[in-house]
Amino acid sequence: MVNFGRGRIPIIVLEGIFGKEIYENMFDELQQEFNNHTLNYYYNVPFEETVIRHATSPKVNQFDTTRMASWYLQEDYMSCLSETVLTQNRSIDCALNKVLNDIKSLDI
Repeated sequence: MVNFGRGRIPIIVLEGIFGKEIYENMFDELQQEFNNHTLNYYYNVPFEETVIRHATSPKVNQFDTTRMASWYLQEDYMSCLSETVLTQNRSIDCALNKVLNDIKSLDI
């Protein structure tokens, strides 16, 4: 998807749960391909808070806490990225505003 967007649109958002063990090489390659012109964020939220937030999500019935626990990797930072860490103290709206303001500051 990133390759499809390159050259077609000015901003590409890649969002998800990306475990370092599986995805670090991919992100390292993307950093190189995009000449380090990337913004990288890591939402560092404790599992207990993740469960609370999931209970209010539209996806609440798609998977349970046990399945979430199998995905959860605390502080699984990518060594190849300079990640802005967003914590549970930052509201969703505040986190979104941070990302949007960072995008506005790009020279594109």
